[in-house]
Amino acid sequence: MVELTAEQVRAAAGQFERARAASNTGNDDYALDLLLSCCKLDPSNLLYRQTLRQVTQAVAARKRSGGWWDSLSNLATKTRLKAARRMGDHRKILEIGEEILARRPDDVGTQVEMAEAAVSLGLPALALWMLEQARAQDPGSAAVHRGMARVYERQNQYSRAIASLEQVRKADPSDPEAPRKINDLSARETIARGHYRT
Repeated sequence: MVELTAEQVRAAAGQFERARAASNTGNDDYALDLLLSCCKLDPSNLLYRQTLRQVTQAVAARKRSGGWWDSLSNLATKTRLKAARRMGDHRKILEIGEEILARRPDDVGTQVEMAEAAVSLGLPALALWMLEQARAQDPGSAAVHRGMARVYERQNQYSRAIASLEQVRKADPSDPEAPRKINDLSARETIARGHYRT
């Protein structure tokens, strides 16, 4: 679980206000740095992440360089993300993931990985928001729908989990896990509703 000190919350809020002021005056690069810091200090704050994504899109639309230096820099950041994954450092995955998305907002795989980290930190609302962002970019992604199904299952929202798994089956008909999981969740939903008959 994410534990924050009062000082972290205050520092993040102060940086967020400075980031909004910087963005309003057209200094999006500085706002981006501040917002990344806000998300590092308070990883569960959805407002900070939403604002970060908006500023990221503005910066990405302006730059669109995509040169070899950007590719090299992104590769180094991806390497740090893999290291965080190996260490099981879920907060670091969220932090580094936002750095990657600041350069590549369309990186659906990173968003799915961040959502998994959010679930591990006990932040299902953040995980669902991230997966919804990813689904908006790639509606047919089996990985995105699979991630949504996992979150819904953990929240005992079986009908939503089943609907997400149906999308997995549609996106990847060869997936052997989706039909089995749909049957399992259907049975659990029936039991939860009290309609189970022996």
